[in-house]
Amino acid sequence: MSTPTFNLEEIEKRTLAFYSTFNIPRECPSCGSPVRLSSDFAHLTCSNPSCEGKLSRRIERFAKALGLDNFGPSVCDILANEINEPSQILYMNPAQWSGLFSVGISARLQAELSKLGNIRLSDALSAVSIPRCSAPTAKKLASAFKTLEAVLNASELDLCFSIDSFGDGLSKIIWNGIQAAKSELLALDAHVHILPQDEVAEGAQPFKGMNIVITGPLSTDRNVWKEKIEKGGGRLASAVSRNTTVLITNVVSSTTKSKAAKALGVPVEKEQWLLDKMS
Repeated sequence: MSTPTFNLEEIEKRTLAFYSTFNIPRECPSCGSPVRLSSDFAHLTCSNPSCEGKLSRRIERFAKALGLDNFGPSVCDILANEINEPSQILYMNPAQWSGLFSVGISARLQAELSKLGNIRLSDALSAVSIPRCSAPTAKKLASAFKTLEAVLNASELDLCFSIDSFGDGLSKIIWNGIQAAKSELLALDAHVHILPQDEVAEGAQPFKGMNIVITGPLSTDRNVWKEKIEKGGGRLASAVSRNTTVLITNVVSSTTKSKAAKALGVPVEKEQWLLDKMS
């Protein structure tokens, strides 16, 4: 049997032709600084540690993990010009908010922040943008170590041996990320208190055991409510049935779902009912 031969020049030619089909950016579209490969070799990232675009995305992720719905991209872009770390939004005073936003937007943002309660450890870890620490990975970390103190005191080896899917490389990346985010985690804990992962805060499951149906447009996106309802122990169903707990609608006119709810004796409430349950 003959030994196969390889034309290295042809392989190199085809490889370069393949990569030339991608328009790989050389500069950050936000600040113009050179881009580099991330520490986990997974993506390109801006080399500027003070990049406002990068900070804006961190603020947005921080707010989303805490369940803050009004902190969209445009709001986070403005905040990125004023603060250095996402957790600083927790300590801004009314004058700072009113200096950045209109009266209405400022009031909504402050009202949302004022309702923040205790949060689970997994949500806190998701909030501080630890590299390679997605929401499922944050849950694995929180389930393995239970408390914030244990996470902060864990070594690279602790991470590697405590979680089966963590190898040496991933453990090192996440451990470095935890150390970099330590001050932000402590600031978050001081403001809202980070609960041990197995501990359920009083009122943390306001929709426990409920089957909820939504029809018509609401002020908050349906997907956001789905996440909140499921996180609160409930289920967002698509159709009204005898097992439906409540139908939520802001529509005055009669709909197919509202007619079904009336026929089955299912309560019909406005969106405010959901907000009241969470307060």
